[in-house]
Amino acid sequence: MPFYATMRSGTNNQYNLVEALFSFSAAGALQRGDVLVIDNAAIHVAVETAERRSDVLREMGVTLMLLPAYSPELNPCERVWRMSQSWLRWNSGKRDFVSDILLGLSLVTDNQMRGFYRKSWKL
Repeated sequence: MPFYATMRSGTNNQYNLVEALFSFSAAGALQRGDVLVIDNAAIHVAVETAERRSDVLREMGVTLMLLPAYSPELNPCERVWRMSQSWLRWNSGKRDFVSDILLGLSLVTDNQMRGFYRKSWKL
């Protein structure tokens, strides 16, 4: 599955998460039968949008799994960020900010990503 992202300015909030679920579905990045694993970040568990988020996922046929609080070792995304941040420390500023971020993320290979998931599942 190719990396999928939408670009926007400003910070994200719980309403943006619900919008993102629709765009992920429309792009085919989130499909019936998938399991969406998210951490307990405030925007992921906000009371104001919890019911809408659940309804949207149920309509899509997607199961939601929340990681336990304070468990970055279970979140493969944390390993991706760590690897990308390491690259950015030495290579940022040569392009515009968004290009730097996307290039840093693109350096994570499929095999590395599979390894990140395997490590998370073994814990």
